[in-house]
Amino acid sequence: MDPEQLRKLAAQWQARNRGGGGPGRGAVAAAGALATLVAGGLALNASLFTVDGGHRAIKYTRLHGVTEHVYGEGTHINIPWFETPVIYDIRAKPRSIASLTGSKDLQMVNITCRVLARPSPQALPTIYRELGLDYDERVLPSIVNEVLKSVVAQFNASQLIMQRDQVSKLVREHLTSRALRFNIVLDDVSLTHIGFSPEFTHAVEAKQVAQQTALQAAFLVDKARQEKLSIIVRAQGEAKSAELIGDAMRKNKGFLELRRLEAAREIATLLQGSNNKVMLDSASLLLNVTLRVSMVKRQRSTTPDTHHNKKVRWQEDSDDGDDGDDNDDNDDVGDDKVCLAAFSQHGRIACAYYDPVKCTLYVLEDTQDTRHFELAAMLLEQVHPDVVITSSRSDDDFLDLARAHMDASGGVFQIRPHKEFIPAKGRERLLSLRLLSELPSTDVDLPVSSEVDTSLSGSGQGSRNAYDFMRRRQAETGGDPLAKRWNASIRLSNFTAADSSPLCIASIGALLDYLVRQAVDDLENDGIAGLQVRAIEAISLEQYMHINADALFSLQVFENESHAAVHSDRTKEGLSLFGTLNNTHTTLGRALLRTWLLRPSLSLSVIKARHDAVECFMSSENLVPASAIEGHLKGIKNVPRILEIMRSGKAKMRDWQGLVKFTFHSAMLRENLSELHSSGGVDIVKKLVAALDIAVFREVGNRINEIIDWEESSHAGRVCVRPNIDEDLDNRKHIYHGIDSVLSKVAEQICQTVPPDYAASLNIVYFPQLGFLICVPMLDEWTGPDGIQVIDGWTFQFSSDSHVYFKSKEMNDMDIHIGDLHPSIVDREIEIIQELLDEIIVYFEVMATACDLFAELDCLLSFASASRGLDYRRPQMVDDNIIDITRGRHPLQEQVVDAFVPNDARLAGGSGDRSMLVGDESTHEAEEWNSVVLCTGANACGKSVYLKQVALIQYMAQIGCFVPAEAATLGIVDKIFTRISTRESVSKVQSAFMIDLNQVSLALRNATANSLVLLDEFGKGTLPTGSYAFFSSYVETSRLHGAGLFCGVLKHLLARGPACPKVLAATHFHDVFRADLLDPENVPITFLHMQVMFTAADGQVIDPAEQQLVRPTLQHATTAADSETLKQEKTKGEKITYLYRVAEGLCWDSHAAKCAEIFGVPTRIVERAQHVSRLLSAHELGKLLDEEMTEEERFDLEDAEAVCRRFLAWDLDEDADNVKQRLADVLGGTENAEEVN
Repeated sequence: MDPEQLRKLAAQWQARNRGGGGPGRGAVAAAGALATLVAGGLALNASLFTVDGGHRAIKYTRLHGVTEHVYGEGTHINIPWFETPVIYDIRAKPRSIASLTGSKDLQMVNITCRVLARPSPQALPTIYRELGLDYDERVLPSIVNEVLKSVVAQFNASQLIMQRDQVSKLVREHLTSRALRFNIVLDDVSLTHIGFSPEFTHAVEAKQVAQQTALQAAFLVDKARQEKLSIIVRAQGEAKSAELIGDAMRKNKGFLELRRLEAAREIATLLQGSNNKVMLDSASLLLNVTLRVSMVKRQRSTTPDTHHNKKVRWQEDSDDGDDGDDNDDNDDVGDDKVCLAAFSQHGRIACAYYDPVKCTLYVLEDTQDTRHFELAAMLLEQVHPDVVITSSRSDDDFLDLARAHMDASGGVFQIRPHKEFIPAKGRERLLSLRLLSELPSTDVDLPVSSEVDTSLSGSGQGSRNAYDFMRRRQAETGGDPLAKRWNASIRLSNFTAADSSPLCIASIGALLDYLVRQAVDDLENDGIAGLQVRAIEAISLEQYMHINADALFSLQVFENESHAAVHSDRTKEGLSLFGTLNNTHTTLGRALLRTWLLRPSLSLSVIKARHDAVECFMSSENLVPASAIEGHLKGIKNVPRILEIMRSGKAKMRDWQGLVKFTFHSAMLRENLSELHSSGGVDIVKKLVAALDIAVFREVGNRINEIIDWEESSHAGRVCVRPNIDEDLDNRKHIYHGIDSVLSKVAEQICQTVPPDYAASLNIVYFPQLGFLICVPMLDEWTGPDGIQVIDGWTFQFSSDSHVYFKSKEMNDMDIHIGDLHPSIVDREIEIIQELLDEIIVYFEVMATACDLFAELDCLLSFASASRGLDYRRPQMVDDNIIDITRGRHPLQEQVVDAFVPNDARLAGGSGDRSMLVGDESTHEAEEWNSVVLCTGANACGKSVYLKQVALIQYMAQIGCFVPAEAATLGIVDKIFTRISTRESVSKVQSAFMIDLNQVSLALRNATANSLVLLDEFGKGTLPTGSYAFFSSYVETSRLHGAGLFCGVLKHLLARGPACPKVLAATHFHDVFRADLLDPENVPITFLHMQVMFTAADGQVIDPAEQQLVRPTLQHATTAADSETLKQEKTKGEKITYLYRVAEGLCWDSHAAKCAEIFGVPTRIVERAQHVSRLLSAHELGKLLDEEMTEEERFDLEDAEAVCRRFLAWDLDEDADNVKQRLADVLGGTENAEEVN
């Protein structure tokens, strides 16, 4: 009842009872009513019950028990005493349950499972009957522990970590199904914690220690074996050396003479470095070497030379001889035998060989070779050397290849000490060659003074001072040694890139030393200087394009940039052709792509095969299979390197994983290749289909997965073996994993024999290599002077800051009966892994071949990706020596500009001299083309870009990529030479112009009809004047300046006729286009220019014809100057616009002033420069002096000019009588006359 109603009833009852002394009938009635109301309120309250939100209720009746009806949220009627409501909370409640269980590998795991549980609302009556209100306490702990133990037992310890999602999924499925049996719904099940026992952690650390110890032991054993072998080899070498020295001494006295020479050189060097300067004659050099040499010379002058069959030719001492003694035992190599020196390091190779017939030294600069050294094999087959020498530090694979080739050909193969292959020593040997140190002879004979002749006459009457000695020495050696060395260092760059090819220089030095050793018996030679080398040429490979480092730099094939990280010394690829085309996904593919860019192919079949593959991968119907192939290529590792690491015993788990991934992705790649459309004629696809033996790869992958336990290996940090592979190994692991209980029992037994005051606690521990030890905490008194107290029967082993370790009889017994478990386990696993490796290594060649093909496939897919994204087109490769490009683009420049203007190009090699052409021009259109294209134009108009784009299009076509052009018909180019960029350095003694001359010299000496030569402003900075009025004197001396060199180079190339290479040139020498130099109407050169457009100040476009200057000639220099003046006045305020479009004809002006204005040069400076140019053209430079002259100075100058003119008009012969008066008239004025008198 409401309390307010009760108060009202009480007030009424009191009011009624105020008038009487005792309770009346009204009071009794009121009390009864009140009692009735209270009883009714209580009864009503007991008849209702409320179910809150998130709860459900059921009823228990005394008549029927638990009813099946479930009451929802709200207020419901209840019969008091007869019915009892039971309310359940059906909201999910979190609960964490921890369990200690064992894994599959018998490891104890502490695992915690967190569940969100709630009862099923429809099954609440059943839950109440069977479980009660504390259903979760009754059910969840038991089923969670049971499910965790059953699931964890299916996995190893490492699998629990690596495959946690799978474990959690199994636990969730099992728990959910088990809980539903008890009408409990689990909304979420998660594993929040997985931990392992401390013993397991210690065991892992012990395994790592054992592995490192095993590796160290293996290293020491291998080191001892290598030292033993080195001692044996050294002893054998010394014995062989002694034997060879003895044979040489018996057969030839020259060996002793060589030793005498070396001893004399050492003595002379010692005397030279001494502070006590002495004068010695030729008889005082101890061994009398010079006397013996002169005796041998006299003897040879009187005795016919029978040793004519020498290995090399010497410049002044070589005798052809007669066909006499052809069986001279002293000469190992005859005149017709070729010696080759090669050096290979880290996959790069360089070589040099000497042809004694041509007296030519051929060199191959440092070049990246393939893993199989295909370039070296091709070089050996092409040269056919009789003797091959190489360094002891060359790559092993190269040594095996060279040895096998020479054994098959019957030649001689020698491994020389590495000290002979030193680049610095090779450079010194090169500088000693007369070809470099002595300048070519000229037509001018330098006079020789009589004093020098007298000093060189050999007479002893003259003075014997140091200066005479030096002059005699210079005369004998052909000049000043310093000058000769300087000449050699300058000319060295004409023949080889010494700075960028250390392996090549080292090979040359070793070769020259070898040739000198073969002629040691000839005492008349001058060492290396006496070797007759008429030329040094680059080796032309038959299958690869020759392109040097300067050309690669000029064309931006590679571009190394500093890394963005401040503290990193690494470099990254900048804007380059390699960076543009490099979309590879494998390490081998990137390396092969770099090799292709370094050595473009010369084989039409190879180039067309690559183009076919790129076209196949670019087709729209193959986009999906090609994308899938690229995805699988990402999983291809460098398997040859991995197998080499495995052979060395240094393989880690990631190496084995890489091998397994290789087998899987290889199989998937094989399937994707079958999905390609129209791939039957693609060479790379056919090679891969034939080489990919999927059965072998699957067998390798399955075998590795069966043996290696990935989870345990990841946890242990080494390669571990799965259970059930080796019974002995499993037993050892079982004992090792269960040894904790044994150690605990032994510790309990030993504790009973130890006094309580000696150790508060005691443990038995196991250390690999050390065995079982008793571990006791360190006491404070043991750190004092008395030291550690040892119990009888125990032996102190070692101590740490907190514990002391002992050995006892029990520990020794355990060492004997149980043994050192961890090392034995590791050793057995190593043996099993080695057996697995022996099974896999059988397929090394199969997998290596597949990797090589995958690398090639990766490169071709990279080409296809770049061609698709940058709109490249397939070129047509032909046998003709032509370049025909339609709407070509620069592959790098177009990436950095908003719009690129394409241009055409047309050249034909071998048509330098039209008079030498043959054939019908009406049927052979290519014969009408020229070999030389000369481009002119304004500054910054795109001439260099045009030259480079033609070369890059040719270059890209020959590496197998599509080209940035609408169409291209290209022949094969065997060599590319450039004179575009000048790389200056303080380490080079040449100036910028000398470096340019080196590049052009290299091109002239090596270019063939199939070569491509780029000349960009060759000779710039050497023109003495730009005036037409001075041009007549310039023509007389043009051969001494850059313009003359430029004309001379072009005419020399044209004069080759059928041997003329394809030449692209650009120049600003407009004065050379004359009838007596490069006549545009008669010389067989295609003249082009880059178009520009001029706009007036009001925006109106000016006719190009109005801007074109009159062609300058010697007879019309004044006309040219007037035209220039008129043009300057007419075009003031005009602006220039570069069209970047190539057109036929010549451009007669560089428009340097307009270019200067565009790039921010102040207008005042530009106008001043134009004014000076006009005066220079009109031969009126004197006007520049008038600009700064005052009126008084001008008057004096005019007066002096008048005096000068009167003096020049004075005829001294006719007016010889009155000279003073006449002179006064010349000087003018009375004052001057009085001064003369």
